[in-house]
Amino acid sequence: MSIKLPHIILLAKRLILAYGIFAICRILFFIFNYSAFAQAGFLKIITAFACGFWFDTSAIVYIFSVVILLHILPLNLRNHKYYQLSIKVLFTIGAFITIQLNLIDVGYFAISGKRSGIELIKMQSAQNVSPWVYVIDYWYLLVVLLLLTRLVWVFYPKNKNASYTNLGKQLIIEIGVMLLLGVTAFFGARGSFGLKPLNTLDAAKIAGAEVASLTLNTPFQMMHTLSQTGVDAKNYFTNESLIQQFNPIKQIQPLGKTKGKNVVLVIVESLGKEYVGFYNQGRSEEH
Repeated sequence: MSIKLPHIILLAKRLILAYGIFAICRILFFIFNYSAFAQAGFLKIITAFACGFWFDTSAIVYIFSVVILLHILPLNLRNHKYYQLSIKVLFTIGAFITIQLNLIDVGYFAISGKRSGIELIKMQSAQNVSPWVYVIDYWYLLVVLLLLTRLVWVFYPKNKNASYTNLGKQLIIEIGVMLLLGVTAFFGARGSFGLKPLNTLDAAKIAGAEVASLTLNTPFQMMHTLSQTGVDAKNYFTNESLIQQFNPIKQIQPLGKTKGKNVVLVIVESLGKEYVGFYNQGRSEEH
């Protein structure tokens, strides 16, 4: 008996489309922010694109996890047109979210200099800025978002196995494949077989700090910053009692006519070792 796994093959085709979405978004990110990576060199840029596949895998498993599950469940219901339509809608929603998040950094990276995490959403909420402001400023990215989403819907691989059924040994094989793919998806989401899962800092270690943002993708960055709560504000003094202890605003009334001499302020950029001559054999990188 020949082994038939049409829905697994169909899943593979649809995941290839998902990888294509991430690849297109990375290409757009690179084109719009070329000046930030121009000095990295051709080899570094190619390495960033290649290593980006690793980070894309983790994001794809998380975003399309329900789509993957609906493909690997050994049910004859998978052949039903409404079942397949549901998968297509879920896939398109996942693709829309993927494209939207990645396009945020196509425009915003020039300001932030890094991939945006959940702090961007929290910051915009705190500032009470209308989303329409960004839609107006980056209207061309909205056009790209709608166009790419439309292309996903059009080129979504269709199910051509409406008459397929799995019985007997075929069912046992599909259960085994489901378990195998479940384990594969688990490690794909973690991005690692080791004790520590893949994280955003690994991009700099793998591809280099200068192309870390090109290696990452925004959905991955968002997911890995969800648990960040920031630093809690501490209020040990009221404003009135603090001013009584120390008031940084000084209003000095000159006693007489000033002599007109210059005042020079020396500002130390950092107290790191490389900037302090005492710790650097009398030499300092401060110029």
